[in-house]
Amino acid sequence: MAALVARGRLTYTVDEAAELLGVSRGAAYAAVRAGHVPAERIGRRWVVPCARFHAWLGEPVRSSTGARVR
Repeated sequence: MAALVARGRLTYTVDEAAELLGVSRGAAYAAVRAGHVPAERIGRRWVVPCARFHAWLGEPVRSSTGARVR
């Protein structure tokens, strides 16, 4: 999980969000479609903004250098 957070990317895939949440890929897609997990549809693809995802979880977001991101 720490490797996903340290990449410094702006978004996660739904598969990555599922891994972070500890749920199946299907459960993650169902939660995204239902609006339970913060995500945006770009064309045919769903992306999960890292900052919104971690804020939704109540976690501080950190950059790849370890500095807190607001």
